[in-house]
Amino acid sequence: MILSAYVRQGMSQPAQPNFLVVVLDDAEFSMLEPYVPDFVLQPGIDSIVSKGAIVQMHNVQSYCNPSRYSMLTGLYPHNHGATDNATPVNPEFTLLTKVLSNHDYHVAIDGKFTNTTHTKTMKGIERWWITLKDKYSNASFYDAAGTETIMTGHSTQIIHDTATTWLNNLEPPFFLWVGEMVPHRKPVPTTANKDVYEGEPIPMPATFYPFTIDYPSFLYYDDANFYDNADSALLQESIQLNYECLNDLSDFLLNAIEILRTRGLLENTFIIIVGDNGFMNGEHMIYGKNTPYNEAMRVPCFIRYAPWFTPGSVVDYTGFQSIDFAATILDAAGIDDPSFNIQSLGKSLKYLMEPGNERLIQYFEKIKLVQATEDEEDGVDSLSPSFRAVKSQSYKYIKYSCDSVTEELFDLTIDPLETTNQVNNPFYATIADEYRWKLDSLSIALDDTITGDTILRHCNLVSTIATEVLPEPLTGDEIVLSPNPVNQSLNLKFATPLSTNNGTTLKVFNTIGELMLVKELSSASMLETSISTILLPDGLYFLSLEGKTKASLHPFVVKH
Repeated sequence: MILSAYVRQGMSQPAQPNFLVVVLDDAEFSMLEPYVPDFVLQPGIDSIVSKGAIVQMHNVQSYCNPSRYSMLTGLYPHNHGATDNATPVNPEFTLLTKVLSNHDYHVAIDGKFTNTTHTKTMKGIERWWITLKDKYSNASFYDAAGTETIMTGHSTQIIHDTATTWLNNLEPPFFLWVGEMVPHRKPVPTTANKDVYEGEPIPMPATFYPFTIDYPSFLYYDDANFYDNADSALLQESIQLNYECLNDLSDFLLNAIEILRTRGLLENTFIIIVGDNGFMNGEHMIYGKNTPYNEAMRVPCFIRYAPWFTPGSVVDYTGFQSIDFAATILDAAGIDDPSFNIQSLGKSLKYLMEPGNERLIQYFEKIKLVQATEDEEDGVDSLSPSFRAVKSQSYKYIKYSCDSVTEELFDLTIDPLETTNQVNNPFYATIADEYRWKLDSLSIALDDTITGDTILRHCNLVSTIATEVLPEPLTGDEIVLSPNPVNQSLNLKFATPLSTNNGTTLKVFNTIGELMLVKELSSASMLETSISTILLPDGLYFLSLEGKTKASLHPFVVKH
């Protein structure tokens, strides 16, 4: 669906618009306007959102180098070859920057471009000032000759100062790529925005609880890659730092817009803020990227370009992905390059927005080759496997490279937060088969046949509620559930008074992990309470009693 957004009709597109492309590093879409809480003020970002469009966009791989080269080539990582953060793109493929340069654009790259581009000069790029390592201070930058300079100061400020200078001097038409460091972990805001949100009520993710049934076994093996309830303060600090770092971006954008306005270029400049990949930061207790879940695959995308979008537009599902980035830029530039068109698998966003042109099925991948280096963020010794996934508006299906069949199927119409794997639910058997076929068909159609990506990890679905990843039991939570089986009301009696000063929640899950009921316990101390079971179908259920730091789990049966 496309809500209140469509390409403007009857407007002549100016020849060769300018481009200001701001690429974020590991950004969750929820960290920016309009998804942030009211106390977070991002006027520069809001100037893009309110005067342009919010665009739903997904990346094809939640990993920096592969996703950036997908943006630049219009190809999936299994096509272009940059399958991890250490491997460069196959040189036979043309980058978007080269196409623009060949068509008389002044191309400038500032900040992070890809992870593998500092060792050689990029032909056709007039201004080249890049950094590779995610260091927020005293980082190495490289010029067009490959000469390294260690820059004293905050990397974000250096990148923004460079971009500001270039914006004042670049001759139209230009393409300026500003590769942000933020909010790569651990984010460090500049002095101007450090601690500006200290003491504010930082919200926790809506899904700050672990998967409980039919989840991949490797998710909670490595405690460096997931939180527990005791980490809530650590997570809130991380979210606060994200907001503060993105304030630095907001400040830069306000300045950039004023420069473009002063130069008379604003209305003819295509401004896009886009993420290279998403990041799991507490959702399902997971920390990191390279997962197939929404927070890792969906990226921020905001576009301000008057010939295409009316102010305040929202572009909902079109199937827009990172492979479509280059085609979108070239379409806006009015460039028809036959050789690049043959190479690219992407479609322009403008095309995808037209009724009937949306991409009905999206394809995602995580490629782990045998030759992967150990110093990767997700190296050869990691327990996590490769995966392939397909997604429509209604369902997402994921297949992992495990030595046991390990799949996930999410019903996005009733479960948009992807909390419950339905792949073993007999009611979804036909849907699961359909999406297995879709995945196999797309793998063949897209020539996804990398022979090195065949290693199987020792993993499987965890088919019982996972007590090993739940918090520790509550003190004094010896509970008597009665009656059990229950008909209308389940009574809970505690052997000792249950203190709820720190907040305690009752949750009821069915046997496939669906959350059926939630009740907040608000009194200071209690010996008993009850929950209504009138609306619960007959069957086995699990009552989860969750405090901020500890929890317990109790089965009961409903029989009407």
